[in-house]
Amino acid sequence: MNSCDHISWLQISGREETSIHHGDRFAKVITQLTTAQSQYPSLICFLGRKQKMTAMRELFPYNNFKRSHRGGFVNLRLDSATTESDFPLLLLDSDPLSPIPHLLHSPTCHQEDVLPTNWPRKREHSTIDTLYGRLVFLFCDVICLFAEDFDGLPQVARLIQSWLRVRSASSLPGKVRPRVIIVAKEETDSVTHSFLDLEDLRLSLQQEDIVRRNEVFASITLMRLAGDQISPLARFRRLKEVILLEADRAREMRLEERVLFSAKHIQCFLRQAIQHTASSITEPFDFIAHSRLGNELRHDYETHVCVFLNLARRYFLSMTTVNRFLASSIVMDAYPPRMHSRHFACPDHILLISITVFDSQRLFRSLYRQHYFRAFKKAFEFDDQAVRRCFMLEETLAAQFRAVETNMQSSALLRAEGLKLDSKYLKQLRTHLTCLNCLRRRPEHVLSCGHAICDICLQIFGSNLEGQESCFRVNECAICSQEVSVIGRVKPVTAGPRILSIDGGGTRGVVPLEFLRLLQNVIGPALPVQDLFDQAFGTSSGKR
Repeated sequence: MNSCDHISWLQISGREETSIHHGDRFAKVITQLTTAQSQYPSLICFLGRKQKMTAMRELFPYNNFKRSHRGGFVNLRLDSATTESDFPLLLLDSDPLSPIPHLLHSPTCHQEDVLPTNWPRKREHSTIDTLYGRLVFLFCDVICLFAEDFDGLPQVARLIQSWLRVRSASSLPGKVRPRVIIVAKEETDSVTHSFLDLEDLRLSLQQEDIVRRNEVFASITLMRLAGDQISPLARFRRLKEVILLEADRAREMRLEERVLFSAKHIQCFLRQAIQHTASSITEPFDFIAHSRLGNELRHDYETHVCVFLNLARRYFLSMTTVNRFLASSIVMDAYPPRMHSRHFACPDHILLISITVFDSQRLFRSLYRQHYFRAFKKAFEFDDQAVRRCFMLEETLAAQFRAVETNMQSSALLRAEGLKLDSKYLKQLRTHLTCLNCLRRRPEHVLSCGHAICDICLQIFGSNLEGQESCFRVNECAICSQEVSVIGRVKPVTAGPRILSIDGGGTRGVVPLEFLRLLQNVIGPALPVQDLFDQAFGTSSGKR
């Protein structure tokens, strides 16, 4: 491909049938970070035109704001001075008043995906306002509006009011919504006139529903730039201080609510949010649900929980043991190693700070509670019993979640320690219907003690054999703590599905069978040839 000088992250085209265009701009930007998986950027969005660009050049003098760079509806840059920081700055800029082109030609220098929107033709809000409110603002920490680029504060007020009516699509708490800074030019000829303009803006925003305002924006701050009589550096110094202060506050709120995302997290969520917005402008974007794409709780999860509850009742396990067992299985499933947390030294504190994505209570209620309510209801037959059991499980889960954070241990280690603690009660539980190590899958390997384990738990609780990446040895059963010596083989990550297809009858059915016979001779009688395939399809003789 040709050398690329595009800086646009998001483009839109079509006035009636809108399409969203997005490429690899975000992925390209975060490659400049030292460790994108463990850096937590703040997204600062600048909205305006000429004054906006002047401010960005003065605020971030070490960045290259070339006019030759080809931009779009929303442009994305990285502040080069923060590439090695734990909290780098990602700079978005956009013009809310820019017209929507009828057609955009695909670039030749990079790949671009085009998503037609599935929106109603008659909509209450404009396309641009919808995209800001439902997509762009989802990830912004600070929004900086330049009133001078919008013909004054009244038009800024109208813009903010329109975004308030669109509402936010985020499922995250209101505390982590964007923090708005409205930058107005100082009226040197009349301080009273300037003050009255600011008061008019406050009054117009106060007319909006307070609850709605808090759902969309965490705060709205008004500030005035000094006049042109001083140097640009001095003029914008105070603005940079305010932006960085608001970014710090937003980060504190995200840390408090456990939704501080790494650059890699944001990259994945952005891609999913674009697809979600293209398909719907009414449904909220559920961050927790989208974090589990490809690893959703399957329909049989409730069945696996019921298998364990039935065993627990049969062998009279205490509710404390049951809750501890279930809670540690949820922690291991919801917080896999290296996926959610990182520990780093905070410059203002001696203690280490742990960043864990998603609070256990919010995660349980979003993903697990419905499954456990139905499972408890089947086991105990009464709704009030199921509700009480869910509440008790939620409390136990919160305690184990705090233990993971406080002790800085992996969720798998917590699970192993919990199973070992209760092994004298759990050792009598045996089933080949459910892997008791995780309660997520059916078991595939039977240990010498009689307990069974699935492929995933084989990798978690076993050790990899040197030189054999798909072979794992289990030396101790996690359920009963008994010594075992089992070697299990799992499907390699690089292996695709193995499919056997036999087509037709007569000669077309005989020839494949001869091939299979020759293959069986090569591999020997110890391994049936049919075990080499994951699925078999055929017609006529191939169906037999």
